[in-house]
Amino acid sequence: MKTRQKPQSITENKLIIAFDISKDKLNCYSEYPTTDKSKVNYLEDEFCNRTDTIKSKLMQWVRLSEEGDYDGLHIVAEATSVYHRKLFRTAHRMGITTSLVNTESVSKLKVVESNDSGKTDQKDPRIIFTLAALGKTLTHRQISGEYALLRQWNKIIFDLEKKMVSLRCQLHTIVSELFCDYTFNKDFLYSTSGQALVFLYGANPQKIVADDYSVFVKKMKREVPRIKGQTLQRIYEDALMSVQHCLSTEYTALLSHQVRTAIDDYNRFKTRKEEARFVVEGLYNKLLKENPLYPKPTQGVISGYWLGRLFGEIGPIEDFQTVRRLLRYAGLNIREQSSGTTKGRNKVSKKGRVMLRVLLSQVVFPLVKKKALYGDYYHGKKNGNMPGTKANTAVQRKFLKMLYGWSKSGKAFDPNRLFACESKYKTEMKLAS
Repeated sequence: MKTRQKPQSITENKLIIAFDISKDKLNCYSEYPTTDKSKVNYLEDEFCNRTDTIKSKLMQWVRLSEEGDYDGLHIVAEATSVYHRKLFRTAHRMGITTSLVNTESVSKLKVVESNDSGKTDQKDPRIIFTLAALGKTLTHRQISGEYALLRQWNKIIFDLEKKMVSLRCQLHTIVSELFCDYTFNKDFLYSTSGQALVFLYGANPQKIVADDYSVFVKKMKREVPRIKGQTLQRIYEDALMSVQHCLSTEYTALLSHQVRTAIDDYNRFKTRKEEARFVVEGLYNKLLKENPLYPKPTQGVISGYWLGRLFGEIGPIEDFQTVRRLLRYAGLNIREQSSGTTKGRNKVSKKGRVMLRVLLSQVVFPLVKKKALYGDYYHGKKNGNMPGTKANTAVQRKFLKMLYGWSKSGKAFDPNRLFACESKYKTEMKLAS
């Protein structure tokens, strides 16, 4: 459940209750007029973050809103990682509307309101209420169905990738200690030949040289028939140099055991990631059946796996009335830096969804090669003295705009349309027909 970074005014006549949410408790604040309308009542409360308590309190405030001639109740809070969901889900089941406020806005308004940047559970709800009264709230998007599943699979895949990177770093450190003169690159251990070396010898040079060279070659050839002779010779020579460091047998055995364990864990995570790929592709195929206009996997542009991951982070693209709103959601909108005659560098805001930007960077990475889809565009910017990271961000913006238009049109991908304005494209189509 995330937000679209667009202030939304609460135009309905609803009783607004603002919350500061933590793991174990909720602090709330509200203001509403008395019966004679000349004074204001203040509602302040603190209670535990449990579903039954939340439901009881909300029912009490619903009755309060009915007595005050309000059209209902409206809940406003800062987004937390998971702790706000209990309150919001309970509110939705009771037909109560919800919205969020920007954490940065709360922090800055706090300084304006009290000239104090300190944080307390009693002060924050009051600041959140003020923002809501000013209409500076964010739409609370309820992501469900395949979108919610894809978003959760994204988290699982990101977690697997982090663990795999951590294991690779760990393996490199252990092998550098165990096999001191190992001269192969980092990827060799994950190849078929490297896996055989770990399986047979645990990458332990003492065990390798304990066998005669001919025996070593015979064992490795049995596991990897097509392994090159010069590779085997190089491994054996590296082992002969490494054993000169005279590490104890017990120590090398322990390091060898760590290598085997790390490789086993890496392979297990790799398998789970491959399984996740098939699940993501299947979920996106379901989305395509429900939304025929959505982009179809296209060779040289994007696969179903990456489309599924992107739409997991974006959610229903119909929620975004314009492409600018989608760019803001991703944090790829341009933030201007200028004051008077001073013109600073314009940068992307990076205030949106981090995981969406990470995915976009991974999606466009193979597309910026010289002969790829965005090759000319990317290298044209780099040749114009634009830094590579900035040029890559420009490609991400362009790709997201393309994805938005592609999702709305329902047509097959046309590379001729990508870098042509609408009028020029229509003219060329007429001439071609």
